[in-house]
Amino acid sequence: MKTTLFIFQICFISLSLSAQEPGDLYMPFGQDGIYTAVREDTASYTNAIGVLSDGSLMIAGTYNDAGSGDKKVSVLKLNNQGDVMPFGNSANGFEYHLSENNYIAALCILPSDRIVVSVNSNQTFEQPHLIMLDPDGEPVTDFGENGIFTDPRTMYVHDIGFFQHEGESYIIMCGCSLDSQPVFMMIDHSGEPVSSFGDNGMYTLTSIGGIFTNLVIDHHSGQMYVCGYNSLSSDCPAFLVKYELPGGYRNSGFGVDGILCFSEGTGFSGRIKSIVYEEGDHTLTAFGDYPHPEGDADIFAYRVNGEDGTADNTFGINGWSSLRVPVSEEILNSAVLQPDCNYCFGGYTNYHENQDFLIGRITAGGLLDASFGNNGILTTEIYSGINNTVTAIALSPDCDMLYAAGSTVTTDAGSIAVAAYHTGYESGPGLRVQENIPAKVNIFPNPVKEQIRVHTGQTGLHQVRIFDVTGKACYQETFMGESAELNLIFLEPAVYFVQITLPDRQISTRRLLKQ
Repeated sequence: MKTTLFIFQICFISLSLSAQEPGDLYMPFGQDGIYTAVREDTASYTNAIGVLSDGSLMIAGTYNDAGSGDKKVSVLKLNNQGDVMPFGNSANGFEYHLSENNYIAALCILPSDRIVVSVNSNQTFEQPHLIMLDPDGEPVTDFGENGIFTDPRTMYVHDIGFFQHEGESYIIMCGCSLDSQPVFMMIDHSGEPVSSFGDNGMYTLTSIGGIFTNLVIDHHSGQMYVCGYNSLSSDCPAFLVKYELPGGYRNSGFGVDGILCFSEGTGFSGRIKSIVYEEGDHTLTAFGDYPHPEGDADIFAYRVNGEDGTADNTFGINGWSSLRVPVSEEILNSAVLQPDCNYCFGGYTNYHENQDFLIGRITAGGLLDASFGNNGILTTEIYSGINNTVTAIALSPDCDMLYAAGSTVTTDAGSIAVAAYHTGYESGPGLRVQENIPAKVNIFPNPVKEQIRVHTGQTGLHQVRIFDVTGKACYQETFMGESAELNLIFLEPAVYFVQITLPDRQISTRRLLKQ
């Protein structure tokens, strides 16, 4: 790993937080903040989580019937109190059997609250399968064949996203081919491959081997970022790629010909598992884990400029931040961004010998958030003496809750586990970085030390208000014309939100880092 990382070396300790402190379990959820499902004579595993607009949780995974040995995919619905809700074709939610060894690898919630899950199978590995369900768990019959899409070409699906363009909706899958090439596919809302995208809807990154693990889409600009890794390569063991949608061609201004490669030659030997994109300031943050020279594993984050892939030096040291826990192994599987620009991540640690849920939060500057858990980190033991692993995390619609979904696993059994944690986030005026930002609104420089210039491209009366992360108003000004300079030397170094009301009454909110 690079020697210029911003490293946090910590030890995990047990402590009791007062109720509703950030990182505290939400006690009304399930039993004391944790939902578990143990099915008799089965082994259950969770791979994905999503949250509907009403706050309901969708938990997707697999269970193994000990009687027959077959694996079935399962989608379970919980309310925000951790109670099982009626959903799908069984008492345990929606169930589907594709082959003897199938499982759900990804889940995506569409704007309509429809649920899309990917089903992979070792027996039919060469055929990607997607199932689209309505919010009640019934297959959407006008998608694919009675709610199921399949394609004869080779693809293992690892993540799913959606994209809207000129009134049309598309679903994008990313993963790898049978011969370990990164690949993604675009289909339309009815489950037909988009013929104008790549090779009849499929695009393969032939210059780099490995697997695409996660994708994010800037719906305003139509740009897609994909991350991945190749454990067998020393030249490019991890990578970020930027594409233009809907065409699917690489953005040549990012990295080298659209690809940002991390190699062992530059001191990197980790895996990128998850990426988070912030539309407000066009930054892309990659999360993953790496082997430490002392024999264990640690977690890292790296933030770049979303335009060209250069390091964001306002984050950590030269864009890098790392969590170092001596002796134990920390593995990251998922990351999300709160509206206040704090990053949450989830995975597992074996600091207490067996694996425990690992949840952490870092600030916009790449520091562990001391207000969350134990100086930014917390662990949760679901069952003692066995392995407990977070595979995916998600925020509630109001972002005041963080849900961590995973499994408790022994050598021959497993069960579903979901934990709910307080984030401490409270929505307020000026705190949400909006997705419908007018294209010509700019504030620069950002970060700023003294003065910023606001440029909107509109003539007329503007109002500028600046809020801190708690929603407290810190500054207000009006100006006429297309642009103005504002003196902010009086503001303390911190993250702020700049809310600009335009002459046409549109409101744009941007994040600002004051140095």
